[in-house]
Amino acid sequence: MLQNKRERGMGMFDRMKLMKSSLRKIGFSVRWFLTTFLMAAVIMLLMQAVILYKQVEKIRDNQEMELSNSLEQANQFVDYYVNSIQELLLTSVMRDDLFYDDSDVTELLKEIPKGKTGIQEVYTRQQDGEIICGNQIMYQILQDETVEAYMEQSEKKPGTVFWSEPYYSVMQANQTLCVAYTDGQTGKTIAAEVNLRTLYQNLNKILRENGESFLVTTQKKSVIIFDTSNQSMIPTVKGLYPVEVEPDFIQDKDFSNVSHKLFHLSGNPNYYGMHSDKNIASWYIFTIVDDALLNRGIGDLLSSSVLYLLLGLSMVGIAVYRVVFYFTKPIRQLAVTMESVRDLETLKPIENVKDDEVGRLTDCYNRLMLRIQDLVENIMVSERKRSAFEFRMYQNQIGPHFLRNVLYCIASLLRQKRINDAEAAIKSLAELLSYSFDNSTPIVELSQEISSLEKYLAIQKVRYGDMFSTEIEIKEGAYDSKILKFILQPLVENAIIHGLPAVVEGQGRICIRVCRYKEYLVIFVSDNGCGMSKEQISEALSNKNGENRKDRYSGIGIANIVERIHLQYGEKYGIKIYSQIGKGTVLRVKLPYFYE
Repeated sequence: MLQNKRERGMGMFDRMKLMKSSLRKIGFSVRWFLTTFLMAAVIMLLMQAVILYKQVEKIRDNQEMELSNSLEQANQFVDYYVNSIQELLLTSVMRDDLFYDDSDVTELLKEIPKGKTGIQEVYTRQQDGEIICGNQIMYQILQDETVEAYMEQSEKKPGTVFWSEPYYSVMQANQTLCVAYTDGQTGKTIAAEVNLRTLYQNLNKILRENGESFLVTTQKKSVIIFDTSNQSMIPTVKGLYPVEVEPDFIQDKDFSNVSHKLFHLSGNPNYYGMHSDKNIASWYIFTIVDDALLNRGIGDLLSSSVLYLLLGLSMVGIAVYRVVFYFTKPIRQLAVTMESVRDLETLKPIENVKDDEVGRLTDCYNRLMLRIQDLVENIMVSERKRSAFEFRMYQNQIGPHFLRNVLYCIASLLRQKRINDAEAAIKSLAELLSYSFDNSTPIVELSQEISSLEKYLAIQKVRYGDMFSTEIEIKEGAYDSKILKFILQPLVENAIIHGLPAVVEGQGRICIRVCRYKEYLVIFVSDNGCGMSKEQISEALSNKNGENRKDRYSGIGIANIVERIHLQYGEKYGIKIYSQIGKGTVLRVKLPYFYE
């Protein structure tokens, strides 16, 4: 552990040294620019932070105001909802036809809730004490005494509308409330079970529109209705049906706090709560909102603030840049140009329009650059001459073992009295040697190179017999191209010598394909020999081990061909090798296509 701490300490020390070294390399103009710009950036950032803080507070206040307004609107609807039910009962209790034991009473009670969405079922106590409702048969079957009990409580306080606590009604098969009224003069009692679906749907439109969750409770904190949507933030008892709110959630709420003010909910720091004033039914409406709702619009504000900040910093940066870098432009231009010099293509003169010290320094650089270009050009000319001389030497150094083996093969053909075969072999050898010794030009027609290759393959057929077969394919549009002399034969020779001897089963095969692709001439030389490893490919392209095989026609290896291509056409052209051990090798030669 101690060693790990030391290593981390050393790593931090090295990073600090690297940072200091990097800072020392920064020019004085950059330091001046960075210092001025950073000071202006800090001032602008502080100002923007103060403005942003005030705007965020304003947004949250506006969101709180909107929540309070929607809560007030919901409370007004509850008052309207309760008033409409109470007025319906006060009006209905004055009708004598609802309180006489008559067969028409049931039908009349059915008509009352129609069009009155706040009422689900209406009950009256007849003169003989019997309870009658619009669905009398169901009432008699279920024998539900809940409504009758609430009617008895209402009769104890005549002249006052009685609202029950929420309960589950077997008549409605749902949560409901009973509201009852006893007339103080006549003693008539009427009651109704409230349709809470209507209350829920209307409050849902008012409160859920802003992304709130809500519930309505009585003064005793009994839940009347609550948000049951999938996005509800109200915790419920798991595994219970009908769904109920967790008792602890509502019991710990203190409605004596200031109404229409947000407060944190215990247990979830991301939720806020707000409750309404007590309405005429002594109910409370309680809403819950996510912190994200209160921060709605802050994201856009942050984006715009960042945009304005970046715009301001850009303007300040441009102004500082124009002031600082105007006076240091010549020095920076000279330094950048000198640092960018990597080869002759990047070695360019600098335009000088000044006569001061910077101008004299630029003139010195330009003179030095011209001298370097002259020296490099001389070196390049020497390299080309040396490369051409070496190639001619390779051409003139025909492998003695190769020549001896070919002559032995011709002699063997003569002993076998195969005069025509011997004559063809001698003619191929003569034409091959003539083509090799011709130093008039390094660029030949592709047809000449192919013809020379065919003569070489004919000689190799005499030496090796049917050990391998060859296939040459020239695509349309490529045959009239010019090509660097002596490119194909060394590549094919490399496949014969290194690749094909390893073919144990079947016949060796060499394929040469030439095609034109856009402005390139592409040549593929493939064999089904032993293949090459990555290390062998690297050695072949770099010629690390040198080319010293005695039975080669010449000493020109793959690395020599690559060097000739680079010197003649440039670094973008050359040879790539694709190979797999045991399956063969493909050489791709990319050259420029031209025919003039």
